[in-house]
Amino acid sequence: MVNGISISVTQQDLVDRVISVECPVIDTRQSSSQQWQAFDRALPGMLGALFDLAAGALRELPNVGLPREDRPRLVEYVLLGMALAKASGKHPNEFLQQFQTTRAETVARTLDASPVASAVLEFIEANPYGIEASVKDILTRLEHYKPAGAEAWPRTPKGLGDALRRASPALRQLGVECKSLGNIGGKVKWAIKGKLATPCHASHEVIVPSGVGHDIKTSMTSSPAGTLATEVL
Repeated sequence: MVNGISISVTQQDLVDRVISVECPVIDTRQSSSQQWQAFDRALPGMLGALFDLAAGALRELPNVGLPREDRPRLVEYVLLGMALAKASGKHPNEFLQQFQTTRAETVARTLDASPVASAVLEFIEANPYGIEASVKDILTRLEHYKPAGAEAWPRTPKGLGDALRRASPALRQLGVECKSLGNIGGKVKWAIKGKLATPCHASHEVIVPSGVGHDIKTSMTSSPAGTLATEVL
C-alpha cells in the first residue's frame, strides 16, 4: 500500500497493476478514543457482512466472465469484483464500469505527468493516421508538440524509445498504439497510430432506380434496362 497527497504512481506500465483509491475529504473529526469505540461496536457486524459477501462472491465467481478482448491486466480482481456485485444484488457490469472509469481517470493523471505521452496525444490529434519512421525522425516531429516547460524530455532517440515503451500501455487504453518495428535498414523504427475506423472503399457498381436505364458511355440515364448498371470509365 502506497499513500500520499500527490500522485504516487506515475509510471504508465505500473498503472495497469495498481488499484487507485481517492479518499473523501474528512468534514467531521473525532478523537482517537471515539474512533476506536465506534470501531469496536461495529466490528462484529462488519465481520459478519464481509464473510457473507465473500461467500456470495465465491459462489457467483464461476458464473461471471469477460470476453478475451475486454480482459484487463488485473482480470482476476475484476472478475471477483463482478462476482461481488452480483452477490450484492447488482449487475456485474456496474463494477466493471466503475473499474474502467477509475482506470481511465488514473491513466489521464499519469499521462499528464509524462511530457512524451502528452506530445504523442497532441500529435495523434493533429495527425490521426499517425507516423511510421525512425525514432530520430519521430523525436523531431514530436518536438513541435512538446509541452511548455517540460524538463523530462528525451534528448536522444534511445531516450524517446524508452519513454514510448513506458507510456505505451496507458496510451493504448486511450486508443493510441505505439509499437517498435525493430531495426529496419540500419535504423530502429517505431509506429504510432490512432485506432481509426477502416475506410469504406467506393464500389464500382452504381445503383440505378428501378425502371431507369444507364448509358455506360456517357454515365447518363436512358431507357429502362434494369436496376443495376456498371459504370465504365
